[in-house]
Amino acid sequence: MINLQIMSRNRVAVILGSRFPTDKAYGVTFRETFKVLLNESITLKIFCVKGKYFDKDFDGLAPYIHNYEQSLLSKLAIKIGEHGTGRVNQVFWMSSLVINLFSNFKYIKLFNPTVIWTRDPFIALFCAKKLSDVKIVLEIHSKSNRLILRQLKKYQSKIYFFPINYQNDLFLKSCISNVVSKLAPMGVRTETLATKYDVETFLDNLVARKWRNLHVGYVGKFNPQGYSKGVEDLFELARLFQSRSMGHRITIVGIPANQIQKLIDKRDTLKIKAEILQFEKHLSHTDALAKMKLFDILVLTLPNNQIYNGMPLKLLEYLASGRITIAAKSDLTQKLFLDDFQPYFYESGDAENFLKQVAIAQRDQELPSRILSGIIFSAKYSWEARTKKILLAIELDYK
Repeated sequence: MINLQIMSRNRVAVILGSRFPTDKAYGVTFRETFKVLLNESITLKIFCVKGKYFDKDFDGLAPYIHNYEQSLLSKLAIKIGEHGTGRVNQVFWMSSLVINLFSNFKYIKLFNPTVIWTRDPFIALFCAKKLSDVKIVLEIHSKSNRLILRQLKKYQSKIYFFPINYQNDLFLKSCISNVVSKLAPMGVRTETLATKYDVETFLDNLVARKWRNLHVGYVGKFNPQGYSKGVEDLFELARLFQSRSMGHRITIVGIPANQIQKLIDKRDTLKIKAEILQFEKHLSHTDALAKMKLFDILVLTLPNNQIYNGMPLKLLEYLASGRITIAAKSDLTQKLFLDDFQPYFYESGDAENFLKQVAIAQRDQELPSRILSGIIFSAKYSWEARTKKILLAIELDYK
């Protein structure tokens, strides 16, 4: 094993092109990574655009954050960039990034990092050109920036690539021939993993109720970056619950306050009773993880976006909660699992098929062991293990 004292000598500069703290998914990814780095006594500095969001989960990080000094031009560019996802917005967002990097490079250099950590290929390219004795961790979270990735080929000796899934790894390899990379999937908090006792208690309660009055939950983003996460399936499921007087109910958690009324109006238009389909606003990550354990069934819908290929962190968190998890079928989710474990899958857009999966789970004699297998599976992907794996890889120079 590598000496952790050697790893702790690293000075890690995390460079973001966007705001932090944030309620977006990357806020969770980086925040949990930062906590592990700090626990390993690594000197850390986070360079970012000043965030507009804060909750208790970000407590203690303020001393490590360096907000970019921004010109009026940079502020205007990022404001336009954040206003949409079209090409014009992307151009303005990239312009703000370039301005911020050049304006604040002196502070990055003054920090004297040994490691640059980012998920933006342009930032990796910028630092590769401007800094000599530094290792660069580049997480690959999407199939984008092909032209920039190709330019990184000449800097492979100092850049370490960590795709979050196989799809992104294949995309990376299509951009840079013979590139060496290591997978680094998203993680879960080890302290939130359900225990065997938790599972037994939950199932005993379910059997005592004869699987009546089931509470189905969706916890997460509703329509980030302008596309739906597929929760339309839950409206159809709610209509089915109501039309058959099944006594089950659904709660969607994670809705921005300014969108709740719109969903209430949609529910009313569909004549779905409020007690059958309920909405709750966005919660802190910690509260959201606790909320998951209050449901009987957790559902992962399929994002309504053909280019979406992110790591389904929510699926891992669902499995860790020790509840019955039913996920929409997709190549992305189905390829995650080994032959010895599979969650329940339903056909996206098919409420009847969802009910069929509930019935299958109810009859499944292996349900207890299946839930426990899901917990064991998710435990392999802790934030601590992920972060240490990356540190170990660059320390031992995996190439």
